[in-house]
Amino acid sequence: RPIRVSIREFLIGKVIGGRYEIGKLLGSGGFGSVFEATHTTTGQRLVVKVLRAEMASDPLQVRRFFNEAKTTCQLTHPHTVSVFDFGRTDSGQLFMAMERLDGDELAVVLKREAPLEPLRVVRFACAILKSLAEAHAAGLVHRDLKPGNVFLCNVHGNGDFVKLIDFGIAKSY
Repeated sequence: RPIRVSIREFLIGKVIGGRYEIGKLLGSGGFGSVFEATHTTTGQRLVVKVLRAEMASDPLQVRRFFNEAKTTCQLTHPHTVSVFDFGRTDSGQLFMAMERLDGDELAVVLKREAPLEPLRVVRFACAILKSLAEAHAAGLVHRDLKPGNVFLCNVHGNGDFVKLIDFGIAKSY
């Protein structure tokens, strides 16, 4: 009986894109899986999102992915996760390399700390809106705005620094 290995397990320890060594699985969802990764030349720790194999088999989805990933790489607002690179794995799957964030999703914070202080929530909302304003000016609509895609990071002692994540399914307009 053959041993079945998922593509997620198969990628761990491999180098994709010629430069990203895949580490442990951080999570997975409807569009793909997210892994810790290390840049093989610089040693930089980052995150690589590998999209589901079905997306790579549809030429329209591939063209859309590359167009939208290129635009997403241009986003530079401090409250937007940085996307550094994108491409295909040797097996043809699409991937994005992005900044690694240390902190918690807003969804986790809400479960742990709700109700939140109103002024704190207003600060979160302002940061999210600033990120979205840059994306909209670049012609991108996020399409999956939810507490699970708002990350609260510790940046220079500010444990509530907001980063909007998962522009990977953004849509150009």
